[in-house]
Amino acid sequence: MSRSRPDKTPPESPVNAWVRAAIDSCGKSYQAVGDELTRRGLGVYDRSKVQKMTVSRGVSAEEAAALVQITEVPLPFAPPTSAFVDRYQQLSPEDREMIDAMVVRLLAAKRG
Repeated sequence: MSRSRPDKTPPESPVNAWVRAAIDSCGKSYQAVGDELTRRGLGVYDRSKVQKMTVSRGVSAEEAAALVQITEVPLPFAPPTSAFVDRYQQLSPEDREMIDAMVVRLLAAKRG
């Protein structure tokens, strides 16, 4: 089942754009993708949390890997190195949000 309405907010990052395109191409609803992510033990996901992944929310390496399996759409870029992922995973959720926001700001500044 596909989503009933198109997204109006553009993705903030290439990762967010990939998540949106991957979900669109597989034809699953945000809720169906959220249910799959939850079943895989990555946390508790609902339609809203998945939708945020298509707009502005940071996407972890584990989430990206699961989305590749769920949607059968490969990543168009290399995932972060395991050393970075290991350090990132040691951060609190609040610190991860801060890092994600900083990356978004840096990319936006680079685009000018």
